[in-house]
Amino acid sequence: MLRQPSRRALRQPPRRVSFSEKEDILDLPYLIEAQMKSYDQFLQADVLPEERENFGLQEVFTEIFPLKSFDEKTVLEYISYSLGVPKYTPEECIRRGISYNVTLKVKFRLTDETGIKEEEVYMGTIPVMTDKATFIINGAERVVVSQLHRSPGICFEQERHPRGNIIYSTRVIPYRGSWLEASFDINDCINVYVDRKKRKRKILATTFIRCLGYSSNADIMEEFFDTRKHKIKSEKDFGKLVGKILAQDVADEQSGLVFGRASEKLTTAMLKRMLDAGVDLIRIAEDADESSPIIKMLAKDATDSYESALKDFYRRIRPGEPATLSNARAAMMRLFFDSKRYNLGKVGRYKLNSKLGFPITDEELQHVTLRKEDVIAALKYLIRLKAGDDTANVDDIDHLGNRRVRSVGELVQNQCRIGLARMEKIIRERMNLFDFSSDALTPG
Repeated sequence: MLRQPSRRALRQPPRRVSFSEKEDILDLPYLIEAQMKSYDQFLQADVLPEERENFGLQEVFTEIFPLKSFDEKTVLEYISYSLGVPKYTPEECIRRGISYNVTLKVKFRLTDETGIKEEEVYMGTIPVMTDKATFIINGAERVVVSQLHRSPGICFEQERHPRGNIIYSTRVIPYRGSWLEASFDINDCINVYVDRKKRKRKILATTFIRCLGYSSNADIMEEFFDTRKHKIKSEKDFGKLVGKILAQDVADEQSGLVFGRASEKLTTAMLKRMLDAGVDLIRIAEDADESSPIIKMLAKDATDSYESALKDFYRRIRPGEPATLSNARAAMMRLFFDSKRYNLGKVGRYKLNSKLGFPITDEELQHVTLRKEDVIAALKYLIRLKAGDDTANVDDIDHLGNRRVRSVGELVQNQCRIGLARMEKIIRERMNLFDFSSDALTPG
């Protein structure tokens, strides 16, 4: 049975405990420091023009410029930019219903047939952050919220095929540019995709490797397998060589007759012809067999040279256009090797190098475009993953280690890049269509 509280207990006021007397154990951090620092790095307003780092607004201008006309006789170069002083205080901007910003002026140098001209051009206004990490746009105080994005770099994944097979794949995700993906199919061949929105346009991995400069089967075999030379003295040596995979073409030097090509399996008849022709030394891929993905792809690959591979690649990414060697080479360069169109960023390069075992140095982090060594290492890792190697593992794309925060400076920088890219097209058109006989061309 519950006891009723006494009247005296009911009359007593409740006991109150105050925690305000306790001292703070931890100091409250400066919560807007990340936002303030990010935007300061973007503007670099307090840094002299010649001392500015290639970051933020400075990076956007250096990416776009210099611009050249079609005949390359007219060149527009970027020199520096300067920021003005806010005309009103933040409080006055709120009261007047205007934006809190400063003027942006850029100095350009124009070189053409008439000579060299330098001019400071008014580009508009750019918002300024208040001491509360906010912006004032048309009198209203606004905040740019940081965004969580997938980090650039490389990731390896697996999924189950409807037939029950586990399909392994990899993606090279740039900060800016085309995604490069490679995935096994049910026949244990690797297909490469450029931009996942166009997954139907696939190309065999060995064909893509040829586009990188490994033109022959022997070049590809050297990259993926350990090779050794073996002597053929007599038919007694046939037993240890039959069934092995050739790492180099074997041909008669005088007649040019080919006895065996790289990636082919040696047979007794093939070895007999070599011995009869006086061939006493061949190169073998020690750890290769017919079940290897590389051997399967080389047997399936319809291309046999750098030129034919480039043309095949171009037909798949640009169907309907004439596949000339110059067009194909330019397309490959634009997709992965032009820093203006493809950029891994320092974060992407760091994650790619750490995953694939490349050194991580300041010099390495400057390589923001894709390299052929990156593609080879990624395919090797994918093959090891398929083979069940303990040193290879799949990544969790939802793990926060594969995410990164885009703060206000980076978000505004991306918008500036979009605007200047549109302006680039207009500038090029005017440079190409300008009539020098009627008037003088100026940077503004």
